[in-house]
Amino acid sequence: MEYIPAENVWEIEPIAWEKAIDNEMSERIYNILLKWLPYADSQFSDTWNTRPNCGHFFGGSYWYGQETAHTVVVFAVLSKLGPYQAEVTCISRDQVKIKAIKAIRYLAFTHDTGPEDCVRDQGPNPHCSGKKWGGMYDGFFMASQTGRTVAYLGLAAWLLWDDLDDETKMAVQNVVSWYADRWSTEPPRNGAFFDTQVEENAWTAQGISTAYNMFPEHPHRQTWKDGFIRWSLNTATTFADRLNQENYEGKPLNHWINCITLFPDYTTENHAFVHPSYLSAGINLRGVHALFSMISDQQILESALYNNEKVYEKALKLFTQYDGLVIPVQGQDWWYNRQHERQLTHTILNVLHHNADAARLCR
Repeated sequence: MEYIPAENVWEIEPIAWEKAIDNEMSERIYNILLKWLPYADSQFSDTWNTRPNCGHFFGGSYWYGQETAHTVVVFAVLSKLGPYQAEVTCISRDQVKIKAIKAIRYLAFTHDTGPEDCVRDQGPNPHCSGKKWGGMYDGFFMASQTGRTVAYLGLAAWLLWDDLDDETKMAVQNVVSWYADRWSTEPPRNGAFFDTQVEENAWTAQGISTAYNMFPEHPHRQTWKDGFIRWSLNTATTFADRLNQENYEGKPLNHWINCITLFPDYTTENHAFVHPSYLSAGINLRGVHALFSMISDQQILESALYNNEKVYEKALKLFTQYDGLVIPVQGQDWWYNRQHERQLTHTILNVLHHNADAARLCR
């Protein structure tokens, strides 16, 4: 699909701010973010000056731009929502917003769609320092993985859209639409043994959904929708799904589904073993589309939720201990205690699927 660089500011789906209602859990999480903010702020730098009014977090050179993309969402949220407490963070709310905007600009300019002279800072990761991000010349695994960064950059920019100048808006539009254009017409990947494609298909869907949810009048939106449906449906599938002829969007499911990413018992392997982080990845990564839809009062596409309940009930929940952690039944090669990661899994099953056990475990 031919990518169309932005020549003007596009119509954007408005945020439904009135839907942001506090509750006990949101307040607890908000307070955690407030307490973390001073540390993140200590890792902010605006010495990169290839373009004005830019900055980054944690060195600005981690893989896929994730160090700044993940952090800028927190800054964007705290700058716009909730009972902000400067006495806790030791930084004014205005400064939080200013730094978020600088980080958005840094990510947008250093992306492959940005100006050629805009490369990432010389940070702690020599493999990415002085280079662009976006994966234009990378293979599928590394190139598609930027879908997560695209989603978080898009979310931060979306929350702060009214505070961005036109140059920044168009730079973000280019990042988001370029990813969706690149991957919407590509086929999802197949695999369950050794290296499941649950994660890859899910983060690709996540990146595509950013463009689909943000820009309702773009001429490629239907293609983005079809691409998102295809990648998200093929995220969590067994052999039985290849035979499923139930109707979805006017076509049988097996028209959309051509991959197998799960074993018949709804487990799967990554790094050569049944890995709790990647077993949850399809739920967590696709869940971002649901978030985007909810904050903008759009309909959640059901493909983002496909087989969530089966994966949860037949596999994940069976391995879950009292504090919500999914026990690594065959090992864990990331950090063992990843309760925060599983809290998102339980929350999605609670909020979107009304699962009572998930409601208890996410607390």
